[in-house]
Amino acid sequence: MAAIQVYALAKPAEKDFLDDYFSDTRARILPLELREGWFLNFNEEPVFLFVDASLLPSKHQQALKRLLRDRDNVLAFFLGEYSPQGWNDAPRVIRLSLPLSVSGFEPIVLNQLTYPAEIRVLVIDDEPELCEGIKEYLESKRSAPSFRVDYALNGLEAYAKMEAFRPDVCILDLKMPVKSGHDFFREAQKRFPGFRAIILTSSVGPDEIAEIRKLGAPPFVEKGSQRSTFQELTELIKKTWCFS
Repeated sequence: MAAIQVYALAKPAEKDFLDDYFSDTRARILPLELREGWFLNFNEEPVFLFVDASLLPSKHQQALKRLLRDRDNVLAFFLGEYSPQGWNDAPRVIRLSLPLSVSGFEPIVLNQLTYPAEIRVLVIDDEPELCEGIKEYLESKRSAPSFRVDYALNGLEAYAKMEAFRPDVCILDLKMPVKSGHDFFREAQKRFPGFRAIILTSSVGPDEIAEIRKLGAPPFVEKGSQRSTFQELTELIKKTWCFS
């Protein structure tokens, strides 16, 4: 899909949350600069605006309202309860309650996105039971999008699967025999344009994370943590597909 442009006009606490939430994606939070014609920089790619309306001067409120009426690719998220007068009929405005939290923020934001009919996921892990569990869970989901899942038990086997299966997102363990996930990640970044990965691994040290961060910004999930539950992984796959 086209890259989503993300802009924010927010107070420090909300800006910090947005920076942290998108830190493991390729999306970067750009400041919404309030100047004449500020919206002319938007192209035809999807645009997300996270706006504290109390910080938006009245003349820019009207410009934003016209923009939302004229451009189907722009979606505004209002942070908090404040709403400018006359905005009840404004299209594509979603409200996010404060304080922002992942549990309240993520489902609302991800539900506004358009997904393909099917997202292909390749699990690369030397634990076949885990691979089978993820495959069974994702492929049994009835809500859109649907998932098609394959898996490889080491990094070397994963190369052949990447060529044949063409995954949209990989779930990658770092500690595997034959070829480690670290080596696979480094080489896949070069061999497969648009490569997207979620690192799902046992305890990982700061040095390993730093090495991966030199190559990209994938989300790290520790096995056994709350974020590693199949339901949470599903949301993370959608986030990674959309913003990475």
